[in-house]
Amino acid sequence: MQAQSPSLFDLRRQFHQQLPIRLAAMYEHFQRTDASLWLSEESAALHRGIHDLIGLAGTFGMQSLSYAARVTEAQVAEVVRAGIAPDETTRQTIDSSLNSLRQLALSRLDHDAETPYPPHLNARLDAAPLVHMLGNDPVQNETILRVLREAGFRTRCFKETTEFRTALKTSAAERPAAVIVDHNPEQQSKNAPTIAELDLDKECEIPIIVLSETDDLAARLAALRAGARHYLRKPVDALRLTEILEELSNRQPQQAYRVLLINDDPLQLEAHAAILRCAGMETRTSTQALRILEIMDEFAPEVVLLDVFMPEAHGSELAELLRERDHDAYFAILLTSADTDLARRVLANKPAHDGFLSVPAHPKQLIGEVTIQARRARQKNTLQQRYQASRYELEREHTTINQHAIVSIADRAGNITYVNDKFCQISGYSHDELLGQNHRIVKSGEHPPAFYQDLWQTILDGEIWQGEICNRRKDGRPYWVKTTITPFFDNQGRPYQYVSIRTDITDIKTAEQRLRLAQRALAASNSAISIVDARQADRPLIYVNPAFERITGYRQDEVLGKNCRLLQREDRDQPALVELRQALTEGRDAKVLLRNYRKNGDLFWNQLHIAPVFDESSQLTHFVGIAEDVSESLKATEALEKSEERLRRGQLYANIGTWEWDISSGQIYWSESIGPLFGLPKGDLSTRYDRFMDAIHPDDRQAVNDAINNCIENDTEYNIEHRVIWPDGTVRWLQEHGAVRRSSEGRPLQMLGVVQDIGDRKQAEQALIDARDAANRANQAKSDFLSSMSHELRTPLNAIIGFGQLMELDELLGETHRDDVREILNAGRHLLDLINDILDLAKLESGRLSLSLEPVMIGPLIEECLSLVQTLADKRQIRLRHKKLDAAVAQSDRTRLKQALLNLLSNAIKYNRDSGDVTIEVISLGEERLGIQVTDTGHGIAAERLPELFHPFNRLDAENSGVEGTGIGLTITHRIVAMMGGAVHVESEVGVGSRFLIELPQSAQPQPNYRSAPSSSLSSTAADVMPGENLVLYIEDNPSNLRLVNQILERRKHIHLLTAHTAELGIELARTRRPDLILLDINMPSMNGYQVIKVLQSELDLKTIPVVAITANAMPRDIARGKQAGFAEYLTKPLDIKQFHAVMNRFLNRNPVSPMS
Repeated sequence: MQAQSPSLFDLRRQFHQQLPIRLAAMYEHFQRTDASLWLSEESAALHRGIHDLIGLAGTFGMQSLSYAARVTEAQVAEVVRAGIAPDETTRQTIDSSLNSLRQLALSRLDHDAETPYPPHLNARLDAAPLVHMLGNDPVQNETILRVLREAGFRTRCFKETTEFRTALKTSAAERPAAVIVDHNPEQQSKNAPTIAELDLDKECEIPIIVLSETDDLAARLAALRAGARHYLRKPVDALRLTEILEELSNRQPQQAYRVLLINDDPLQLEAHAAILRCAGMETRTSTQALRILEIMDEFAPEVVLLDVFMPEAHGSELAELLRERDHDAYFAILLTSADTDLARRVLANKPAHDGFLSVPAHPKQLIGEVTIQARRARQKNTLQQRYQASRYELEREHTTINQHAIVSIADRAGNITYVNDKFCQISGYSHDELLGQNHRIVKSGEHPPAFYQDLWQTILDGEIWQGEICNRRKDGRPYWVKTTITPFFDNQGRPYQYVSIRTDITDIKTAEQRLRLAQRALAASNSAISIVDARQADRPLIYVNPAFERITGYRQDEVLGKNCRLLQREDRDQPALVELRQALTEGRDAKVLLRNYRKNGDLFWNQLHIAPVFDESSQLTHFVGIAEDVSESLKATEALEKSEERLRRGQLYANIGTWEWDISSGQIYWSESIGPLFGLPKGDLSTRYDRFMDAIHPDDRQAVNDAINNCIENDTEYNIEHRVIWPDGTVRWLQEHGAVRRSSEGRPLQMLGVVQDIGDRKQAEQALIDARDAANRANQAKSDFLSSMSHELRTPLNAIIGFGQLMELDELLGETHRDDVREILNAGRHLLDLINDILDLAKLESGRLSLSLEPVMIGPLIEECLSLVQTLADKRQIRLRHKKLDAAVAQSDRTRLKQALLNLLSNAIKYNRDSGDVTIEVISLGEERLGIQVTDTGHGIAAERLPELFHPFNRLDAENSGVEGTGIGLTITHRIVAMMGGAVHVESEVGVGSRFLIELPQSAQPQPNYRSAPSSSLSSTAADVMPGENLVLYIEDNPSNLRLVNQILERRKHIHLLTAHTAELGIELARTRRPDLILLDINMPSMNGYQVIKVLQSELDLKTIPVVAITANAMPRDIARGKQAGFAEYLTKPLDIKQFHAVMNRFLNRNPVSPMS
């Protein structure tokens, strides 16, 4: 033993050396226990000293001394329990016992105590204990032995009992830590081993484990009585067998058990620690009980050995303290004491410890008990760590699921009992809104009833349901979830809850939809789209869309896996292929134009754009190609280039150029043909807006600038003629047309236009103007001459006709002379009619014939005309017929319409055959027009002569017919009707007759209160207005104002004034005459000026005519109201004649004139 455990030997020697001192100290404490010196502390100290001696003596092999000390301890314990000074008898008894202890100690000091350790202790503490297996089942033996070897045990197998006994009794043989016996009562006749046959020495204490197929009570009792420690039924649980062997062998783990020992006796403390260290344990010792918490935190022991009786604190108190502080920790507490009875009484009500170890304890017992407690503590710690790890993992998994998944639990009725935050976040409902509700609260209606029937049937059958569900948020928006629903069943097989875990896949669904759309877009694209695998050496095609098949003629299965070079066939020397190969090698974009060939061999031009695709590690994986068949586009481009060249040449030949003005930068770009138009060389030029304006004639710059601004601001067409001054001083006329190109927001970006030299046209126009002015002057001179001559001829005609009438009344005049006088009178009257017609024609041509337009009843007017020509018709027996139209009313001048009708009726009678017919008929020509038709049965007019019919003084050879006439009646009729807004039409057939139709504007019934004051005066008609002249309508109810404006404008030969004394008449005239300008009074009786302009602006044909107000309402608010109502200008009375002329010039596009010109 000394060689095996020198530390224990040293401690025993120290104990022998200290024993006299210990005994002397105990006796000193005893001396202080008599009544005169009684102190309870002394009796307690004496008790502790004897208590420690029991353990130390027994530990170091002095069993007699230990036993004697135990007897003495019982005597002292009674004194301690009594708490009073012992009587004399008790003192004598204790004194005698203490003397016996001294005698025993002295008698053993010079002798070695026998060792308390069995010789096989170290072998049994081996890290790989030996286990014997006795049995004749080879399969079972091999299985068990393999498991034990894997667990770190050494094994030896015996098939027969004799062999086992022989090996065991060999002196040199190692004793096994345990023996496993495979016992089968039914096979005893076949030499099956039994426990009785093992013939084991009872003192060797080798534990036996029996394995048996029998599990009845008799078999177990038999094994127990035969010495078996454990009885296991086959088939054996290998893990359980291993655990039993671990306990029986006291085998220490590779990581040593940690044991803390607290005892106030250093020798006792170190002795126990040495034994445990000998068993392979790690120990920490302390004689200071109050340092236990500090040591616990530092050392973290798995077993704590506490002496019960210590001066600073009892072991039970420390146990309670440790359990209260470290209630979650797993460590065992063993209490040690020599006084078993007193210790158990002390500990009865304080079960904070895990075991009690009586000292002195056999080393085997000490090691075994500590090992068992340490193993349990470590297992508990391991389980606790696993539990904590599992709990942590579950918490993290739960947190992860809550962060990622939508979780809910419903009871058997489907009512929600739990939802996580994610459920609330996704659905938009709060916990309170969801709990107690059915999941139908988020039902979207997306799925049919059969979908939910299948779901419920699946989970009611006890199966897990998985699928995708469309739910609806609180705000009505749908969301998709991937769902797993697990049913939970009770012992009766009934579901009691359903756990649903969902993943929000709305984004995935949206992405899938977008992907499907993208796939459909790829399939529907007109561009040929292809994808090649860049990771393979030949870069094969892995995808082509239908457009690729349509353009190339190859089917998908014919090209997948092949290189795109098949489209070039043998045409491999294209420069674009060099760029394409380089881009493929470098992994970059490229855009090339290739000559490709369809499957049928047809050539087509392919505009190809390739783009590389990289993975997450920036490695090139694919190329995407987008190709267009640009064959037709190239042809169109070539044709466009040719067209542009033709346009360029055409512009040069036509002296036309195009320009483009960048409004923001002010830069102007000209085509090459514009240079010569501005006196500059040919060629594309660029200039700025200010330089362009510098080239324009100073008198035209403002007009050009205004036209450009109006085009930009009001989006009107830019169309202007202006002059430019060349660098050499030459002035040329140009015409420009242009328009503005705007952004999507309407912001002007560019102005585009054309410019043309119109110098030759301007010269021709000026020549035409000069010729027209000369013709007008000649015509005016003719009209003035005729008017003057007709006036001069009336005086002599008055004498001729007057004296002729006197001679006709002379009764003495002979018949011959009377006939001569009649000829003179007829000739005079004919000459007078001719003069009147000439005068009317002169008035028409000079613009001085006045008309008064008003509603005229046509029926009564025709009757008047027929009565006037009846005598002429009777002379030739011509019948006059009138086909009336009830309530026919025309807008006309009654006197002049009567003149026109008389002309037509007179001609119809004069140029008719005797006993012929003349019919006058009123017909409707629609809602707004009516006609007066005069039909005769005369000789008719040839169709080719009809265009000459209305020329003045052209009688179409009627001068040879014997019928008198001037040849100007129809001319006057035609012009008068045109002035009234009507027209004259004629149809004729030789030998049948002619039909003349007067077409006039229809009017409402005339009102009896129309004034005969100058209600309307007309200088000319719209139809008779010459180019460059203007028609002005003045609507005014005051005659004096009408006369004033008439006198102001009568000297302006180009202005023809049309007047109306009522608003209604003015509106009607505006509709029928379409004047260039309307002058309008504000204050009128039936309709005011604001009502009139509202009517004018509501009609499409009238809304563009400028309207100028002339009124006495001159307050600022009146002027503002007039502007807001839409008046182009607002003039107040009395009129400023200069201002009035300026307004007329502005709206009639006239140059400024003198008010008197």
